[in-house]
Amino acid sequence: MKRPSGFTLLEVLVALVIVAVGLLGNARIQALASRSTGLSGKRALVVQSVASLAASMHANPNFWTSGSAPSFTATPANGIVDTSQQLSSASSDCTSTCGAASLAAYDVNQWFTHLKKQLPTLTSVSVTVTNATATPVSALITVNWTETLAASNKSGVSSSSVSQSYALSVLP
Repeated sequence: MKRPSGFTLLEVLVALVIVAVGLLGNARIQALASRSTGLSGKRALVVQSVASLAASMHANPNFWTSGSAPSFTATPANGIVDTSQQLSSASSDCTSTCGAASLAAYDVNQWFTHLKKQLPTLTSVSVTVTNATATPVSALITVNWTETLAASNKSGVSSSSVSQSYALSVLP
């Protein structure tokens, strides 16, 4: 008796189940990788944004190293707040001649406006300027935001909100 060649229906079904399970696992890994890529992109955006403010400080040393540059905080709800009111008031667009204080106010306001647009989960910004006479002027720029982190395990995918922070010390 000649044995028939080919696959039985049961063998084909088992192979389909194995392929389907593999594809579902691959899809889960791809989703987590995509989310991780988004998070790293957000972190890179924060680093570039803080570097941009540091470059603005370096470009305007007459204000930032004068000894009277204020520290400030900023939140999406309250905007920029500094006790001296030098930076919190929106300045002219500085397309023509600007003084050092007006230019600093314009730079900070533009920077914060762009940061809020690019980082919707922004919670706060603080810039602490040390104006001690015996030491060089320095500024600590700190940006805080929230991220949604995802994890995958046997029971499924879970996510949680985590506060993140990035700080850079600058000598303007």
